[in-house]
Amino acid sequence: MEKRIMRFKLNNNNGLTLIEVLGAFTLLSLILIMASSVHFFAQNQAKKQSDEIANQTNARLAMKVITKEIRSADELDIYDGTKKYSVDRLGYITEQINNSPIGLTISKNGTTTIYVYENNTLKRNSQPYITNLQNFELKVNLPKVNQISISVANLPVTTISIRK
Repeated sequence: MEKRIMRFKLNNNNGLTLIEVLGAFTLLSLILIMASSVHFFAQNQAKKQSDEIANQTNARLAMKVITKEIRSADELDIYDGTKKYSVDRLGYITEQINNSPIGLTISKNGTTTIYVYENNTLKRNSQPYITNLQNFELKVNLPKVNQISISVANLPVTTISIRK
């Protein structure tokens, strides 16, 4: 009887060999690596989209605030990088050569607000107002139509007419 039990134990092949275990471990590792790659890719895409949405929201806010301030301004100075345009209360525009950075000086009821665009940052009264702004352009259309065109980031160009 004892020989029978020993023989049964010796002929038992129910276990796994080392090669089978290593093969299963390798396959499991490959599956986990592929799953984690997909996860990290999706995470990076979500972060990029979130950042892009935040930048567009900031650009829209800047456009809305600046447009509102321009329309209600008593006096306005526009710097497009090469020239300075001054607009008085009656809507008359004067032009001067000026190498100031791109920006605006808006005067309303004795209060002056200064916007300057430098190094992808729009500053309001020397304080960072919007950072990571890809593009900020000001253009004055003269002489037939007195208009100011503002382009911020990837948003459509906003054109403001100055009435006399």
